[in-house]
Amino acid sequence: MYCSIPVAQFHLQRLHFRATFWLSPKKGSPPPKPVRGSPPSKVYQDGLSQPIEHDENEKIPIAEPVTACATEEAVPNGVQEDLPLPSGKPVVPSKPELPYVPPPEQPPPPPDLPPPHVEEGAETGDSAAAHTIPQEPPALPVKRKAYPHDKSYYMCKELLSTERTYRTDLEVLTVLLREAINECKEPTYDIFRRLLSLLDPVFDSHCLLMKELEHRLASWEGRPGSQPKSAAHNKVGDVFLQKLNFSAYREYQNNVNGLIIGLEEAYKNSKPFEKFCREYETRKECYLPLHMFIIKPVQRLLHYMLLLESMLKYYGPEHEDRDDLEAALASVRDLLDSRREARQRVENYIKLVEIQLDLGGIENIVETRRQFVREGCLQKFSKKGYQQRMFFLFSDMLIYANRTSQPYLQFKVHGQLPVKGMIVEETPESKMAVPHCFALYNGSRMINVAASCEEDKYKWIEDINRVISDMKTGPESENYLPKLPQVTLNSLPGEEHDREGSANESAEAREKSFQQRGNTSTHVCWHRNTSIGMRDYSRAMSHQLSGYLLRKFKNSNGWQKLWVVFTNFCLFFYKTFNEDAPLASLPVLGYTISTPEPVDSIQKDLVFKLQFKNHVYFFRAESEYLFTRWMEVVGSATQNSARTRLFSRMDSYFDAGY
Repeated sequence: MYCSIPVAQFHLQRLHFRATFWLSPKKGSPPPKPVRGSPPSKVYQDGLSQPIEHDENEKIPIAEPVTACATEEAVPNGVQEDLPLPSGKPVVPSKPELPYVPPPEQPPPPPDLPPPHVEEGAETGDSAAAHTIPQEPPALPVKRKAYPHDKSYYMCKELLSTERTYRTDLEVLTVLLREAINECKEPTYDIFRRLLSLLDPVFDSHCLLMKELEHRLASWEGRPGSQPKSAAHNKVGDVFLQKLNFSAYREYQNNVNGLIIGLEEAYKNSKPFEKFCREYETRKECYLPLHMFIIKPVQRLLHYMLLLESMLKYYGPEHEDRDDLEAALASVRDLLDSRREARQRVENYIKLVEIQLDLGGIENIVETRRQFVREGCLQKFSKKGYQQRMFFLFSDMLIYANRTSQPYLQFKVHGQLPVKGMIVEETPESKMAVPHCFALYNGSRMINVAASCEEDKYKWIEDINRVISDMKTGPESENYLPKLPQVTLNSLPGEEHDREGSANESAEAREKSFQQRGNTSTHVCWHRNTSIGMRDYSRAMSHQLSGYLLRKFKNSNGWQKLWVVFTNFCLFFYKTFNEDAPLASLPVLGYTISTPEPVDSIQKDLVFKLQFKNHVYFFRAESEYLFTRWMEVVGSATQNSARTRLFSRMDSYFDAGY
């Protein structure tokens, strides 16, 4: 006996048929678990399911009426109908339940990512996840500036970078100094009027040169809005010939000696002028002594010569810019050769002025015929043992002093030893029980000193022996140079003047003066226990560099981009090249320069390392050429234990006269 199937029951069976068709497992897969509440069924190879036949004698309950809310479609009230199934067999009605709804299909993968890769022959379903090989999304391309890789491009970039620093230095005199003079209530000083009249044409020439260099480099890089590339976009020789005012530089170079000497004389003779200069040097933009800014145009000519020589050496004889570069180099060399001796005298005079400001208790250090040779820190033997002293070697005298607590960080002279009749003798270490010792004799006086290292010891011995030899072959008159006054420890001349000056100065002025004078080579040598000679000083005049570097401290994680300027044995840090005053400074005297070691864990290229004891800094350049230049320039002012004795080389560039 078969029971009739209502229309609602038919729709339930149709839903079950659809679910069975879409959820049927593939061939060879285990049968799926039966759905709770549904009648048992057999699974055939075609993936369809049919109900199981029942016994005729079994009592079958009559189906309960089904409401329209339990079905997908509404059924008219009281209408029931017998409809055959696809198999043609009746089905025992059961208590109607909610239909089984299959889980929603997974959304397709994003269009920009490939679908997950599945191993060939792996199972699908729940067990397939174990065989899925995860794939990382493709890395997005990193946007990098497509700068040219030609070495000549970075040579021109070095030229433009140093030109921007040169502009900032000139503005300290042409703009800031002029403003300070206009604000000053005192009458305008003649020495400054003369300085500005000579410097204004040089500054105008520099502005034209830098503007054209910026256009050439922008065209070389292909920046938006720049001029289209042409055959002249990578040439700089014609820029020097057209924009550089050689006559203005010649006039300035011929008068720079008189400017420096006149400034020092006005500084001594006029207290208001001395006060004005001292207050001006405490400004944050004036990061160097005033006379160092005055000599900047002469130093710039040395930079031009070195850069033009490097370009000519790299270009070769067939380059299109060679003729203009050779003509520009010949003009620059003519300017330098005409005033070579005068330039050396002014460099020596500036160094004597700097030492005179650092020394208290002695006068008349500044003398045009006196030559500076070496300054540095040595350990002098006394009744209390070896004590740190600052030594100054001149062409006629050796002076040693000690650091004082004066507000201007001066050194107080303790004694002096004439060079004439001096004898130098190396002292065995076994005798003095201190390494790197040597003795100085002059008549009945003897001084035992010890250097910080063997290299520094031989530098002192070589320079002292050379000065003694020059004294023997020089003028025989005893009045070759005016004798310095004898100094005693109980009464030092100039001490009362220092106290009076310190009382009149404000605390803020003393603090600024402390920061400004703390970067001079004399004070750095005292703190770093090292020494420098006149050849170091002359080399620093020409080895100047500026540009962007990435800086990293020893224990920091990230790199900081800074505009770095190297001059006067010191690194000055700016945020950008448009900044007027440096954020910080780092004197490099006493530091060693090298490349990072594996223990430093620096996973970057083009990185050099500066270290002094536990102070470590890392700097990263943007190209191989600039990395080499920074290593060369900064290395000229640092110590390197792997190099030979620098001052024993006869092929030094500055031995040729530059």
